[in-house]
Amino acid sequence: MVVEQGFLSSDQAALVLDFHQFEGRKRDPIEVAVSLSVLSVDQGRALEKAIDDLKAGGGKKADKGDKADKADKGRTQGAPKAQLAQQAQQPMAATGGISQLIIKAIEAGASDLHLHSRHPPFMRISGTLVEGFAPAIPEEHFKAELKVLLSPEQQRVLQRDGAVNLCPNFQRGYRLRINVFKAQHGLSAAMRIIPPEIPTLAQLNLPRGIERLLEFHQGLVLLSGPANCGKSTTLAALIHRLNLTRKLHIVTIEDPIEFIHSPQQGAVTQRQVSMHTDSYASALKAALREDPDVIVIGEMRDMETMRVALTAAETGHLVIGTLHTRSVETTVARVLDAFGDEEAQMRGTLADALKGIFVQQLVRSPRGLVPVVEMMLNNGAFAHCIRQRKLHQIQSLIQTGRGADMITWEDSVNELKGKKLLSAQMAATLLSDEGRTLQ
Repeated sequence: MVVEQGFLSSDQAALVLDFHQFEGRKRDPIEVAVSLSVLSVDQGRALEKAIDDLKAGGGKKADKGDKADKADKGRTQGAPKAQLAQQAQQPMAATGGISQLIIKAIEAGASDLHLHSRHPPFMRISGTLVEGFAPAIPEEHFKAELKVLLSPEQQRVLQRDGAVNLCPNFQRGYRLRINVFKAQHGLSAAMRIIPPEIPTLAQLNLPRGIERLLEFHQGLVLLSGPANCGKSTTLAALIHRLNLTRKLHIVTIEDPIEFIHSPQQGAVTQRQVSMHTDSYASALKAALREDPDVIVIGEMRDMETMRVALTAAETGHLVIGTLHTRSVETTVARVLDAFGDEEAQMRGTLADALKGIFVQQLVRSPRGLVPVVEMMLNNGAFAHCIRQRKLHQIQSLIQTGRGADMITWEDSVNELKGKKLLSAQMAATLLSDEGRTLQ
């Protein structure tokens, strides 16, 4: 890449070249520089024009440019690795209006930002959508910024599938889980804001009993709940707790990678589906050969993933996975139903491998969003229910196990009600929605 004086410093050039090599040279270096925000869009266009002018000027000028390029590249190769790594954590592949809206959302404490062509943006604060904080971004500007945000491969996926996922870094250590998609009114983007610090279990207002799920050295632990109920954040907090307290090799399989875990007492290897591996199932099979102590599955989507997860749990690994289910009973049913005709033979496998299930749902309170939870720890009675598929007995077994750190949905709701975090009417409505009764 020709680096013109005044466009990039040597450190910035080294960072751009590093990303250019990391991405397999799939994107033009100027496009990489713009996506990393070390060049503005206008500067990128100007630099492209300067290079085109050099190419059009003949061999001598081109040779001179190439020599300058090589000399500049030689100067940048000595840049400290730590400095480049620090720089790589800061940029965001968006400029101008979108970046400013993200900053506003962060300052407002929003969890999500919704952007739409020709319409004002929304942000979600404590579970509620809020508008009126900014006007709509002009459609052409919006399209141009989204194009900068996406790599050529992601643009091809968007054109082919109508939607694409990515998880870039942003300023001050924040990351963004972004879904860009086509809709009736044009291109849109839904952005989940991921804070720089991994929250603790206490900060998430989760019960201390959840730590019991981390005491196992092998077996299957499941985290469940509806969409947007905080499962990913709870999962990150559990990984962080393990990372701080036990000398383990933790392998995570995510889509996409959200929170970044640096090594603490042990080592954490994070792999992203579609970037580092083709699928959850293939990554799981590979993980068994990577000397893991703990395998974390961002989402157990299909029978093959569940099968390999159970195999890993049976062969001496602690496997932690998530499911989109609303109770302990429906979680067990979801796993068994996934095996279809093989269900009968898989009941025994699940009964032996399963160690615990934790279910959560976020509800609004005067202090923001708080979790309502249900937790089961496997024992002989639960294992018998699973083998015989007498799943209707699970709720009464959780009630019986209250003294052994099990938590019923009703107890969790009543505790929040006692702390004045839920009104009596809201508590009754919540329990009614789940088919429970207020105690």
